[in-house]
Amino acid sequence: SNQRHPDSIAEDTINKSWRPIPSRRMTPEGTRHLLIAGILVTYMASCIIGTSTETLVLFTRNWLYNDIGLANSNWIWRNVMNALGITITLFGGVWYAWVEHAAKNRQRRKQGAASH
Repeated sequence: SNQRHPDSIAEDTINKSWRPIPSRRMTPEGTRHLLIAGILVTYMASCIIGTSTETLVLFTRNWLYNDIGLANSNWIWRNVMNALGITITLFGGVWYAWVEHAAKNRQRRKQGAASH
């Protein structure tokens, strides 16, 4: 999402001209539409699997990092933002695994109780 900003496009035109925006295969506006669609699909999927809170925290972190530029203000904020991104991603995965594990255990207990 940060590569759609004018400063990033100018830098990528010099250093990474093969990327979609500098090579004119995609426009910044098209990238924005793709980002919004990706956010909507990801959020809907997270609601289905039960990780919507973690997803919203990660979306907020990405917005602060890429659009607000919080990570560019100083090295402490950059490290905090990176640590938050890694932590919330891992937490979401562990939470999903735990919920699935607990659901399977409940199902086994129900099956065991029904057979007695």
